[in-house]
Amino acid sequence: MQIGENFQLHDRLSAAELRLMAMRQQQQIDTQQQMLAAKEQRLRFLKTQESRAAVTVAETERLHRLRERVEAQESKLRRLRALRGQVDLQKTYNVTLGNDLDSIRALFSEKEKELTLAVAKVEALTRQLEDLRRNRRGGIGSHGFIGQNTSNGVLSPAAKELEKLRLELQYRNQLSLQQNARLNMQREVLQQRQIELHSVDKRIVELQSRIHKKRNLNVQNYKVQASKDDSSDHQNNNPSAAISNVTLHMRSASTNAISSNIRSLSRGNIVTNPSAANDEGITALHNAICAGHFEIVKFLVNFGCDVNAQDSDGWTPLHCAASCNNLPMVKFLVESGACLFAATLSDHETPAEKCEEDEEGFDGCSEYLYSIQEKLGILNNGEVYAVFAYESQQSDELSFYVNDKLTILRKGDETEREWWWARDITTKEGYVPRNLLGLHPRLTQ
Repeated sequence: MQIGENFQLHDRLSAAELRLMAMRQQQQIDTQQQMLAAKEQRLRFLKTQESRAAVTVAETERLHRLRERVEAQESKLRRLRALRGQVDLQKTYNVTLGNDLDSIRALFSEKEKELTLAVAKVEALTRQLEDLRRNRRGGIGSHGFIGQNTSNGVLSPAAKELEKLRLELQYRNQLSLQQNARLNMQREVLQQRQIELHSVDKRIVELQSRIHKKRNLNVQNYKVQASKDDSSDHQNNNPSAAISNVTLHMRSASTNAISSNIRSLSRGNIVTNPSAANDEGITALHNAICAGHFEIVKFLVNFGCDVNAQDSDGWTPLHCAASCNNLPMVKFLVESGACLFAATLSDHETPAEKCEEDEEGFDGCSEYLYSIQEKLGILNNGEVYAVFAYESQQSDELSFYVNDKLTILRKGDETEREWWWARDITTKEGYVPRNLLGLHPRLTQ
């Protein structure tokens, strides 16, 4: 009986030890699960940091590329200005050299006249001397007088004058030779400068030819390929066909026929959508700008064409006007509500970056657009206008509609340039994208 009790006690102790061992193992399992959760959290944090670092690296590379592009454009601009300054300097130097050459020619002519007079005077004195010699042979008195003067070693006044004129003639001959040598040297320098100027003029002609070809290429890229429809009724009822008719009408318009074209389009009710585009997204406003018809551009904008319409590559009418360096047209579009920070899809360039550096009017157009970009959000006490509608996606963003007035409080920060901090008319503040803003309200139909 005692042996059975001892065996039961031994069994109870073994079960207690097993439970204790199970508890310790459970604690170890809990500890390992906590460590695993901490490691998973650390892994998520490291992945987040890695993604942020990748975004930062991408932004840094993009900023580096933009800086390289800006530096390349600045270097090209400096080279072009240096070339223009060199041409102006060469022209000024050639004018100065021509004036010096004219003065030397005048001096040379004057010296030639003086030399001719001196030679004539020498000839006259020579004749007088010959007369004196003949008189000396003919008369004893005069012979004795001259012989006495000669024997005494005293020259007559005529001989002294002759010697003086001979020395002066030698001096003037030497001076004439020196002036001729100097004149020949200056002629050689002038010929060399003319050759250099000819090479510079040839380079300018080549650049102008390249610019003309590039301008023609840009115009051809924006020409609308209008198709002829069989039915005129179908053309009148189709907005795309109607805008094609308008485009053809505008392209065929001459300067003298602008007023009649505008009156005919104003009377006709054939255009239901003045901003309709072709397959490439090109509108009549794009085409009129590339053709350089400023009056037609004004009419189309006032007629209701969208000044911020984008083609398939994101080109707006302001991009087209900037690529032509057309400053009056650029100012008109900006005052009509054009978006200053609209970027193209292929190279992400704003209208200011589309100004043609090697084309006439680059300086004025580029300086105006960059100046307006810098002053946007500063002029008029920071007041700007929304040229597009936007629905906020985050809690710190503002929603707005077309032509809503906003006040810019801060133009980005060190890490963000595309979003500005603004306040609407209800005094609500938040971020707004700068590529949806303009300096003036947008004209609507």
